[in-house]
Amino acid sequence: MIHDSKAEDLEAKGLYRRAATRWAEVMQQVNTDKEREQAVKRRAECIHKAARSPVMLDN
Repeated sequence: MIHDSKAEDLEAKGLYRRAATRWAEVMQQVNTDKEREQAVKRRAECIHKAARSPVMLDN
């Protein structure tokens, strides 16, 4: 499993967009395809968590 303390700290604080950006940087720095795939998955999770849920309007 790939670890990046900066990205993980951002995730822990709920700063998912910034964490996703950091995981993108990590993707470029790793050496193996397996590590790159793990970073891609972590980034995708952050992007999913950062998506805002639809607002329900009161009529």
